[in-house]
Amino acid sequence: MPERSFFHADYRGQAVFLSIFIHTESLLYWQKSAECAIVLRESKMKKILFAAAPLLILLFVSFAGRPPADPAYSENGSLYLGNPSGAVRDEQNHADNYLMIKNTYALSYNNAALQPNWVSWHLDASDLGDIKRQSDFRADDEIPDSWYAVKESDYGYKEYGFDRGHMCPSADRSKNVRDNSETFLMTNMVPQTPNNNRIVWRLLEEYERSLAAEGCELYIVCGQAESGGSSDKGTFSEIPVPDSGRAIKIPSYVWKILLVLENGTDDLKRISADTRVIAVLIPNTVECAEKKWQDYSVSVDELEALTGCDFFSAVPDEIERQLED
Repeated sequence: MPERSFFHADYRGQAVFLSIFIHTESLLYWQKSAECAIVLRESKMKKILFAAAPLLILLFVSFAGRPPADPAYSENGSLYLGNPSGAVRDEQNHADNYLMIKNTYALSYNNAALQPNWVSWHLDASDLGDIKRQSDFRADDEIPDSWYAVKESDYGYKEYGFDRGHMCPSADRSKNVRDNSETFLMTNMVPQTPNNNRIVWRLLEEYERSLAAEGCELYIVCGQAESGGSSDKGTFSEIPVPDSGRAIKIPSYVWKILLVLENGTDDLKRISADTRVIAVLIPNTVECAEKKWQDYSVSVDELEALTGCDFFSAVPDEIERQLED
């Protein structure tokens, strides 16, 4: 019995030791397994990050320095209904479709023609006031340094007879001095024959402001097309700029599109096939004043075919199609 008792006591001791040993080894195993899992997860994460690095770099480069939401693309912004020509602020690759965003309008500048392709803006009663016309025509200091910046005197009115014709009108920005003055930048001008600028075009501008004063808001885009216009000095295709080797193109036509809504919010949701759209194509000739601006009505589709632009691109396709017919 004593020997058996000793044997069992010794067995129990070994069993306890073995149990402790196994438990300890189990703990070490699970600890190592957990460490391995962490290492594997870290390794896998590193592989994922390494694979995604080019995309992350591209996204960083694309959005570096860009505000979360450019006001020009927001409701009531100048590009809310779209960027008609896909203009880009890239002086090397998009010199003839160069995006410029001002405080209250946006434009696509054409460095070859030395004038805008188009200018767009939003208009409602809040833009209208009693600020006097500033008439401070001047070169735009945002033109890239390597380009020629058109000056007030470059239109050579005495010799060629064309006005510095506003695209975004001075009177559409009469609430404060800053906004009115900004309309006199030469990047907002095209050569317009006086009968166009001072009669037909002016009457259309007055009509758009009357709509705003009556409680409407308007999304407006206008521009120029083709080459060759006439004034009382003759017919010309361009105005040479002295000592520069450059010339300002004289357009054959000026065009304008107005989308008219009652004042409100969620404008994109409120645009329907029944929304009023006015589109005109006016010859840049002395004879243009023989007709009213209403006589020059065209479809938006016709202006797209002429200019290569895509208007109302932010509007759902089916509604856009109906508005443009």
